[in-house]
Amino acid sequence: MLKLAYPAIKEANPQAWVLTGGMSDTGDFPRGIYEGGGKDYFDIMNIHTYGVPVRNAFVARGLHVYQVMKEFGDENRPLWNTEWGIDAGNLVAAWGWPHQRNQDDANYFDQAHKAQWRAVLEDHWQRPLYQKVLPYQFDADNERRADGEPQLPEGMIMNDFGFGIVRADSLTPRPTYNWLRELQFNRHINHQPVRTMDLEVYLPDGAHPVGYEFSNKWREGILIIHDVTVDSLCPTVIKLELP
Repeated sequence: MLKLAYPAIKEANPQAWVLTGGMSDTGDFPRGIYEGGGKDYFDIMNIHTYGVPVRNAFVARGLHVYQVMKEFGDENRPLWNTEWGIDAGNLVAAWGWPHQRNQDDANYFDQAHKAQWRAVLEDHWQRPLYQKVLPYQFDADNERRADGEPQLPEGMIMNDFGFGIVRADSLTPRPTYNWLRELQFNRHINHQPVRTMDLEVYLPDGAHPVGYEFSNKWREGILIIHDVTVDSLCPTVIKLELP
């Protein structure tokens, strides 16, 4: 599919970025892409990392697919995570919480939801495994009926407690929405998306960038490319000259 679609997309729009389909299998499937000769037919590796705890799946599956990329000499390609999360129904299915312990179900779902979001974003700050992360999603229904019958406030349903950041009416903010609004995670990018910087990159076999000044670092294969204009809203392309 990639071999058929990629040339057609680039012919129609050479500036388009082609992502792999979001994969929840981060082992056999991406390895199959490389073994099938697909390495030259996409621009960005793209995965989905569902599971609980959300942070564990977010990190472990990303590291797993990165090792596959590295195995095929493709570790410098951008890696995006375009779906991550868990809804209240699957949360209960995984852990049997919270109503079986006589807790406040509605409050528990909201607090667990916010805690999962916080854990993922804090990890992403510290460990830039992905170039972009997109949670699933703004307005998300529950994908699984919770085991048992949660005690919810009158007029509220399980779809008010999916992985979305608003209630089922698509308007009412959840606690996570308010936290994100205050946090403004992308404020620096939105304020100054384009900037000039020096980049540290690994270029094996004597390759060097075209059109940029560069210098060697102490470790073989590590170069500093000077004065690169980077746009945080889209990938930056640097052409290389091979030895």
